[in-house]
Amino acid sequence: MDSVVSWDLVLALSQFGLDICLLPTVFKQSYVPRFTSGSTAFDLSIVALALLNIGAPLGAISALSGVVLWSFIYAYRGKRKVS
Repeated sequence: MDSVVSWDLVLALSQFGLDICLLPTVFKQSYVPRFTSGSTAFDLSIVALALLNIGAPLGAISALSGVVLWSFIYAYRGKRKVS
C-alpha cells in the first residue's frame, strides 16, 4: 500500500506542475480552440475517474483541478478576439 500512496503523490505533484503551466493561458488574452480545450477537459475527467477508482485520490484531485482550468479556458479563451 505504501508504494501506491507514494506513486499517487508523485502523480499529484506532476499534475499540479502541469496545472501551474496552464495559469498564463487562463489569465492572459490567448486563444485556444474549443475542440482542444473541451476534449482535454473531458479526457482529464475520465482520467480523474479512473484514478479515483484505482485508489489514487491525490492524483484524482489534481486531475480534477486540470479539468477546472481547462473548462475556464474553454469558456473564456475559445473565442477569437475580433479587432
